[in-house]
Amino acid sequence: MLIKTLQPHEVQIILVSPFFKSYVEYLHENPKNMLSKFYGIYEIKVAQQDSIYFTVTENVIGEDFQLVNRCYDLKGSTFSRITEVTDDEKIGGSGLKVLKDLNFAAEDTERLALSDLNRNEILKQLDQDSKFLSSHKL
Repeated sequence: MLIKTLQPHEVQIILVSPFFKSYVEYLHENPKNMLSKFYGIYEIKVAQQDSIYFTVTENVIGEDFQLVNRCYDLKGSTFSRITEVTDDEKIGGSGLKVLKDLNFAAEDTERLALSDLNRNEILKQLDQDSKFLSSHKL
């Protein structure tokens, strides 16, 4: 599981706007999507302090995180979705330094040892997910 804090306006976008219904429908219609899967959105309020909102989402790394050579946070978006990596990290692996969508789509992704078919399917799905999110202005 992954826990991420949310701003109040993000909670509104997820729960109140038409986004969530479309999101659930999209997940069912696109079982190979790469969007985060929400387990829940929660609010904590302590005494007179402002509420803290957070979400619990799926984590795909699992218990074998020591074996991770590259880690990508794929959101299906390209806006500001790149992480700078050093030449050493490009060659030796970035480990748990989280790379993003544009890193994945870069020309050197053949290091992932994917067949052309798998790579093309993944890139096509990323594009489709990105279009879904863009249509909701996320």
